[in-house]
Amino acid sequence: MTINLENIYEAIDSKHVSNGELAGMIYEDKGSLEAAVDGLFDHNMRIRVECAKALRILSRNNCPALYPYFNSFAELLDSAKPPLVEEIMYIVANLASVDNQNKIDALLDVFFEPLEGESLHTTRAAIVGALRIAAAKPQLAKRIREQLLRVENGSYTDERARTLARDAAFDALDKLNAMHL
Repeated sequence: MTINLENIYEAIDSKHVSNGELAGMIYEDKGSLEAAVDGLFDHNMRIRVECAKALRILSRNNCPALYPYFNSFAELLDSAKPPLVEEIMYIVANLASVDNQNKIDALLDVFFEPLEGESLHTTRAAIVGALRIAAAKPQLAKRIREQLLRVENGSYTDERARTLARDAAFDALDKLNAMHL
């Protein structure tokens, strides 16, 4: 049975299906992947976020199946708001491992905009994503280092938030150096 967007709505609304179970349902039926990606553009934010969480789980181990939808994720990366954008950032970073068309390369500026202070959660997603992208695409490590330094110019809610963001970015820079990238 192919799962359509209506089935995904029902599964999410029932609250008896976890994100992992939803990801499993989508994985078992490849035709359902398109319905889940369509769910990212739904008017209901809850549907959008739950679909994104399930797709994020899939992106950890099933990147080739998600890569054809890269442009949809890129569109959302530039337009979505938290918490959806954080999930999209993790998906995009995970897709770096199969990005044979170098689509991520053109997205780095947009991907790292949150380092300038949008929110700590989104900043964290950018930093975690930076490490995943660099591991998958070492040729981008220098550009990623430069992007991580954007945290210095961030406008955060308070000094504590600025310090947390800066510390996380510097930890990521240390990890990049340890990876010899």
